[in-house]
Amino acid sequence: CCATTGMRLDENLLVHLSDCLPEVSIVLVGPSEPGFGKSRLRRLKNVYFLGGKKPEQAPSYIQHFSICMNPQVLNPRTLGNYPRKIDEYLAAGKPVVATTTPAMEMFRDYTFLCESAGDYVSNIRGILDNPGRDSTEEKKRRRDFALTHTWENSIGALGSAFYHLEKQNPAVVL
Repeated sequence: CCATTGMRLDENLLVHLSDCLPEVSIVLVGPSEPGFGKSRLRRLKNVYFLGGKKPEQAPSYIQHFSICMNPQVLNPRTLGNYPRKIDEYLAAGKPVVATTTPAMEMFRDYTFLCESAGDYVSNIRGILDNPGRDSTEEKKRRRDFALTHTWENSIGALGSAFYHLEKQNPAVVL
């Protein structure tokens, strides 16, 4: 569930996945930027654009996905971007396949990170062919990890870091 924009989504990767995995439906939920309306993806039989949805509707779509993806194009915007949607996918217990970026490293043990289009294909096939990768235990493990990234936990960690810094050097005023 994200905006379909060439600044974030790797269109070439999605075309490759469509070609290599014709039995798989690729569903894009989110508003499209005007230029993406002419994307090659719109002509592919197994790619579906559902358009923009209200944020509160996202979970009802995510629950029907077998696998969630974050097929990011690599650029300065995505390299420094915190992928909040990954937390949402993991909170739903879904297996996640995503492009390796510095921000994604913290998710390495809970997602299937990809360096190439070939990695995407093999990871997606591996998940679909191995039901154990989506077992009840794996879903719980993903959910538990995602719960460590709530806003409350993030603010608490920030407060702890500030307290620790202030304790080390009381002259520091932020």
